[in-house]
Amino acid sequence: MFQRIHRWRFPLREVLQNVEARDIYFLPENSAGLKWHNKVVEKYNKKHITPYLHSTIKDYFYGFNWEELNIPVQKHHIRNAFPELKSFGKIRKHTNLHLGAGVDKLFESLLNNSKINFKDRKRMMDVTRDWYEGYKFHLHYKELKK
Repeated sequence: MFQRIHRWRFPLREVLQNVEARDIYFLPENSAGLKWHNKVVEKYNKKHITPYLHSTIKDYFYGFNWEELNIPVQKHHIRNAFPELKSFGKIRKHTNLHLGAGVDKLFESLLNNSKINFKDRKRMMDVTRDWYEGYKFHLHYKELKK
């Protein structure tokens, strides 16, 4: 349902005003790769904390509409609760976490590394695919040797 609404170009802000749409948006299979994050957590025995998916936090924020959460500044409830965020300097508006954290810059450095980007790809997605295909080949070869 959410994807269908989103494809019809309804602003996300209006869609998320609706509690049902919010529930669909934050389902584990729809939440920012949560399913895959949990697989990595399980495999490497790590602890994965997702405060926005916790019922107490979710219920608290569901009591607000978009304007109440984002005016006078975006995410001001979080910024006020954690003053240490000021030490990060200016926080760009509407920035995804991975972009705000500089992951895109890290990926750029990986694209320039010939040991990682051995096919001189232009996109990290293609580099990842190359490694995945090599891993699949390795597993297949390993099975053939048995």
